[in-house]
Amino acid sequence: MKYLLPLLLALSLPAVPAVAQQSNHVFIVMLENRSDSEAMKYMPYLSGLANQYSRSLQAYSPSHGSFLAYLELATGAAPQGGEADNNNCNGDGCNLPYTKDNVVRELATMGKTWRGYFQSMPSPGYMGYEYGDYVRRHNPFPFLSDVVNSYSQQQNMVPWTSNFAKDLAANNVANYTWLVPDLSHDGHNPADTQTALHNADVYLSQQLPALMQSKYFQPGGDGVLLVTFDESDLSGDNSCSQYQQQGCGGHIFFAAMGPGVRRAYQSSTHMMQNNMLRGTCDMLALKACPGDGNSAPGLAEFFNTVSVTITSPYDYFPNSGPYTNLTATAQSTNGGISAWAVYVDGSLYRVLRGSSTMQLWVPTPFGLHTIGVNAWDVKGQVGASMVHVTRTY
Repeated sequence: MKYLLPLLLALSLPAVPAVAQQSNHVFIVMLENRSDSEAMKYMPYLSGLANQYSRSLQAYSPSHGSFLAYLELATGAAPQGGEADNNNCNGDGCNLPYTKDNVVRELATMGKTWRGYFQSMPSPGYMGYEYGDYVRRHNPFPFLSDVVNSYSQQQNMVPWTSNFAKDLAANNVANYTWLVPDLSHDGHNPADTQTALHNADVYLSQQLPALMQSKYFQPGGDGVLLVTFDESDLSGDNSCSQYQQQGCGGHIFFAAMGPGVRRAYQSSTHMMQNNMLRGTCDMLALKACPGDGNSAPGLAEFFNTVSVTITSPYDYFPNSGPYTNLTATAQSTNGGISAWAVYVDGSLYRVLRGSSTMQLWVPTPFGLHTIGVNAWDVKGQVGASMVHVTRTY
């Protein structure tokens, strides 16, 4: 029953989707220093996910210099000549705290949460330069003034190995999550490309299945996983696009995965890390997108044509009764909405036929629950949204 409705309604994908999924659970994985073609060749697990969902054929890094890519994805600080923020930041970090707008600030404005999991980080909130195979230049958050000046924000940076699986199992997942392997598992080391990417692929194949099998990535879930690289080969690829071969950081891998992501889709649209930032802002419904993310096109092309919005309850709604009044709206570029499905804690609760609006009383006994909503349009495309509800009394 859980998968029956998608199978009954699924039809061929339209040519050009034009809406972006709304999500309360966006995950970003950043890898290092290898080209798109190398990643697809030497990373069978990751390339398999990319081929199953959506990948870009024309993604490029704006600059060489590791930290600049991380900074761009978190702040929209576009690199210029290997520097950013008026030469305050380079490939190794920032000389002074970055005080301009950033995703941490925008998430706080919206009452949303973030967390970063970093392999080999020695302890939560670690602000040091390096520890073993962990390096600060592969972490954008210790340089943001919002984090530098807040001990509580620093505690959102935690070691990957001892925390992510536990948080996932406990349904304690932030709205915006970074997952960053260390130098031995992100493609950076060793110098041999095949070995480095093999090690990275094995690590991801050990770490990501639990996420992909979680309720966030099952029917009714709203999870979106974005995987990319900071830059391409340091010595061999400086391209900015297929037409401009100098002045940037090269041709990089980018893929999107999730219940609302188009299946077996390949995009030929030119994109860079500011597009990835804008797509993240769109998915999380942030009021503003920092830096050059504000003016960049997003990632709507990678998603199905249906957009679902849960109008009540709001996320982490404290509910006093045994039932929660669920209302939602949906829209599609294909026309009308033909069906709804509601999931409670990952299990199908109710299937409804109908229009662009939906209302249903959903059982929520004591404890924390996730309510997921899918909507199908007249061509069988599906959109998803999810909220948490807590009944404490």
